[in-house]
Amino acid sequence: MSQTTKNLPIETLCLCRVSSDKQAKKETITSQKQACLNYAKHNDFIIDKFFYEDGVSGWKTNRPGLDAMVEYIEKNHKHKHIRILCYDMSRLARNLGVYAGIDKVIAKYNLELQTVVGGKSENNAVGRFMRGFDVLRAQMFSDELSEKTTNSMRALCTAGYYPLNPPLGLKRVKNEHKRTILVRDEPKASVIYQAFAKYASGELENKHDVTEFLRTSGAFNGVKLNDTKVSDMLQNEVYTGVFAYGRWGIERQEWQMDKIIPQDLFQAVQNKLNKHKRQPHRSDLADEFPLRNEICCEYCGNPLSGYFARGRKNKHPYYRCYNKGCVHRNKSIKRALVEDAFVECLNGMQTPDDVIILFDVVLQRVCRAKDDEVLAQRKNGTGK
Repeated sequence: MSQTTKNLPIETLCLCRVSSDKQAKKETITSQKQACLNYAKHNDFIIDKFFYEDGVSGWKTNRPGLDAMVEYIEKNHKHKHIRILCYDMSRLARNLGVYAGIDKVIAKYNLELQTVVGGKSENNAVGRFMRGFDVLRAQMFSDELSEKTTNSMRALCTAGYYPLNPPLGLKRVKNEHKRTILVRDEPKASVIYQAFAKYASGELENKHDVTEFLRTSGAFNGVKLNDTKVSDMLQNEVYTGVFAYGRWGIERQEWQMDKIIPQDLFQAVQNKLNKHKRQPHRSDLADEFPLRNEICCEYCGNPLSGYFARGRKNKHPYYRCYNKGCVHRNKSIKRALVEDAFVECLNGMQTPDDVIILFDVVLQRVCRAKDDEVLAQRKNGTGK
């Protein structure tokens, strides 16, 4: 302890963490806390404040409990000498990258660090080395566990058992051999089949229509559905029960699971998706912005787009330039101002009567030619 902190009162902060891994079930937050309380009592000090992380991996850089503890240290280190206590070094971090940030805080504020397993760790070269070694050992344990889990899951995949999270419409059950398989989750499975069939037939024209169909079906209450999620669903070959899993080198095969979507229907949906790749549903393509892409920014010449800004009660329409190189790209113009100016401009235009007559004649010729073309296609059997 340095001269600047030895006379300050000591405050003990305790971090308790368990990850979301299955092995963590044997070690709960409660058991960790009790072990730390017993250690503190045996060493004649009390724990002033606890910080908890339940279901948080020691690999993550985003650590709510640890971050809160560091923030508390930064606010109070001038008035107190702070001791950190945890069960072992793996509770602080499970890889050297995350631990490096913690070690900087320990060195910067001259913190005392103790663990139930290892005791007090000195802030010197040997202490820092031993702490780093303990974290490295925890990292090796995590790596080995991850490799074993991956190898086990790869073996299941090779045998045709899908070990990953099932998509909507499928659920896990144990078969007679105690193996986990995927079966239909009704009524979601039937509704998903209907969505595929209606989209392929054209009854549902685009992905947004599919989203609305699923939302209003009543089968997905509590599930957040949007166009992106539905797009992934329509392209998920898992529903066919015959697919490859390239991440682990599993070639295309038939899996031990229920098939919701037939192969021919799935392919028909993919063909339609490929045709409509450039036709997303967007609010600024609706009738609310008739001048979108038809008028240009007065500063850079880029076509203006439209969007809605959310107010307290209503949405407000604006036109805006999204050209990153435009100095006025963040400037929004009220839709009413733009469209009123456009109408005023149209009212000020005078078109000669002979031009209007000529346009009418040309338009009628084009329409007749198109009608003749459609009739010819029907007669030849090529028209729809």
